[in-house]
Order: sequence, then C-alpha cells, then structure tokens
Amino acid sequence: FKLSASSYITLKYVVAHHNTGPVNDNSPGIMIGYTSSNNITVQACTTYSNYTGAISDSVDDWNTSGIHVYECIDCLFEDNVVRDQPNGFGIRLKWKDTTCTVRNNIVYNCKNGISTGADADTSYIYGNIIYDCEIGILEMQGSQVGDNNRNSFYNNTIFNCSLKGIYSERSGTDSAQKIWNNIVIDSPPD
Repeated sequence: FKLSASSYITLKYVVAHHNTGPVNDNSPGIMIGYTSSNNITVQACTTYSNYTGAISDSVDDWNTSGIHVYECIDCLFEDNVVRDQPNGFGIRLKWKDTTCTVRNNIVYNCKNGISTGADADTSYIYGNIIYDCEIGILEMQGSQVGDNNRNSFYNNTIFNCSLKGIYSERSGTDSAQKIWNNIVIDSPPD
C-alpha cells in the first residue's frame, strides 16, 4: 500500500503483507510519502513479510519495511503491529520526516525495530514495545552534519534484541537527540 503527495488522510485497520518489489527498490507493507505528504495517520494496522524481489532470508534488505515513511511532515503512527521483516525495518522514518510521532506500536522479528535516518528530524518515538530484533531502535546518521539531530526516544520497552537495544550513529556535538527512560532487557547496551 503506497500513499504519496497526500494530506489529512487516516489509514486504519489496513493489513499489508507479502508485498514484493524490484531489487534495490522500496518495498514496504505501507509506504507513506516519497513525494511530500503531511498530516497522515496510520493507526491500528498490521503489516508483515514484505520483501524486495530476489531477496532471500539471509540477505540484508535496507529498502524494505513494514511501515516506510519518506518525506512526511506531522504524521502519526500508532497502535500498529509490525512483524516479520527479518532483513529490513519494522517502522522506518527514512528521509526528511519532520515532527512525526511513532507511539504505542508493537514491533517484533525485524532486523531493525524502529529507525530514524537521513534527515528525519524532531520526531517523537515513545511507548513502543520492540522485541526479537537485531537492533531495537536505530538512529542513523543524517546525510549532513546537523541533520537528524532533534529526535526524542522515551518510554519504549525493548527486549531480546541480539545486537543492541538502542543504537545511535550520532555522537558528540553533532547530536541534540534525546534518549531517556527506556526499558531495555536482555539486549546489549549501546
């Protein structure tokens, strides 16, 4: 399911699964954006097992997600269940996503549970339950110094993640991110 160049739309109770696309293309269950979208709500949806073409279970797939967000402003993602993306992302705020809220979702069996990256900024990720992933929350480096630096991650419960509970590629003065009050169990620390 793809929604692009749209405003003031609510997706509710959508079930998206086993979507495939060309290799090295974005292949999400639900994709919001790619051309600027704003004030979109994705609520109480379920997505699982989405892949790019010719990708096997043993190959990393950085272009697939359960919910893939690309150039979205003031969007809300809540009460969703995202699962079984073992080589991709559960929920990914990929590029130029601003003031988005990701809250009260359940994400499991994904390579990366919830991720912000490549200029996602001033977003709020809280109240999520993330488990059985390699990395629970991944904050990726923006494309330029100073990008992707004001996201807040709090009140998330993360457990049984094999590599890291929370991992940030940001460091030093290049980071104004806020990470606090998360519960991380049975996952290596950052």
